[in-house]
Amino acid sequence: MRSVTGRHQVVTIPAITTASGIETTIKDAVMILRRLFCAGTVVSTSDAADSRSLINKPNLSEQIVVAQGSIMFLFFRKVQMSQPPSPGPSQDPSPSSPPQDALASRIESDKPAKSYRLRMMVLVRIMAEVAALVIVAILPVVLLFLGKFQILPLPWKIAMSIMAAGAAMIVPFYGFVTWKVRTDDDGLTAVTAFKRKTIAWKEVRALVKRSTWNFPRYVVEGASGEASFPVWLDNLSELLERIKDHLPAGSASFNPYRMFRQDPVILAMHMAQSAAGLLFLGVLWFFYAETLKKGNGSDSLMVLIFCLIATAILLWRLFIILLMPLSVEVKLEFVVIKTCFFTVALPWEKILSVKPTMPLLPEGFMIKSPKGWYLVGNGMDRSDELEAALKDKICDRKQT
Repeated sequence: MRSVTGRHQVVTIPAITTASGIETTIKDAVMILRRLFCAGTVVSTSDAADSRSLINKPNLSEQIVVAQGSIMFLFFRKVQMSQPPSPGPSQDPSPSSPPQDALASRIESDKPAKSYRLRMMVLVRIMAEVAALVIVAILPVVLLFLGKFQILPLPWKIAMSIMAAGAAMIVPFYGFVTWKVRTDDDGLTAVTAFKRKTIAWKEVRALVKRSTWNFPRYVVEGASGEASFPVWLDNLSELLERIKDHLPAGSASFNPYRMFRQDPVILAMHMAQSAAGLLFLGVLWFFYAETLKKGNGSDSLMVLIFCLIATAILLWRLFIILLMPLSVEVKLEFVVIKTCFFTVALPWEKILSVKPTMPLLPEGFMIKSPKGWYLVGNGMDRSDELEAALKDKICDRKQT
């Protein structure tokens, strides 16, 4: 039985009750999936073929779980079709149709070589951070040569030594940040201060977005390794589209029904920024109290208005950040959002919209529900896939 929902298609496999029926059912499912894929339907079949190797398990229950569970749920994936569907397994390919590799080579040859560099503001910020860390790392040595380090109190000596050691350990990591990506007819080259990594177009297997230690980036997975680049490149969308044009059929698919997790380091940094905002509010209100003591009514009124506006903005920002999801789990019937304080299961009809973040908030997108807004930042692993899955589901619901 097949049920169609919007642009997605779910293939439901009948219940398997005998060991002899397992192989037949899987083969039928594989043929159905292949036929749908060749017709342009958003279905992936790579894992279905792998599942056939598991039917030799001696445990009948394990066979049934692998056959029925995998095909019914894990194969519900999207495939971004960038070219017309190829002939089916029972059809003879047209003699005039060029091979896929030749067609991809012809498409790429029409595109000139191009370099994608870090945005200027990001590059300046990185250089400033490196300069500050280098100064902290060499400061004790400089003071030692000048004869000033010996006269410092012992706590200062310990603190400066620890800070210098930490800065010296952090600086080398900046040498592995990709500052330029070059694409040409042969492939993609990611350039860092320490190395260059080249992946040929024919070796590209997948493109995923990851975020660890406050470093959101895209990773190109190839047969010979991986190449990554940060999300702060100029013309990033153009670069992503160029990479996706060379992905093998089915590799652009993903399983939306899974859990997406927030990077704890980025969340901790947002919390620290909010705490700093509260300290800033304390300073503002202390300043307002001092103006009241001076008895200047007009100045006190202006400071009061500024304090009220700043308090409203910073408390609103703190509230949104405190409710940032630690994880978002997408299920067939609802979405589970887990925050620091509670866990809520929102049915799909309660997901009203997905929009870009508001000003003064971290980059990412907002999930609107009757219970409020939930901010999903770029620190969430594969946040782009989560956003695409939510938008597709909302679009499908509106169409029905």
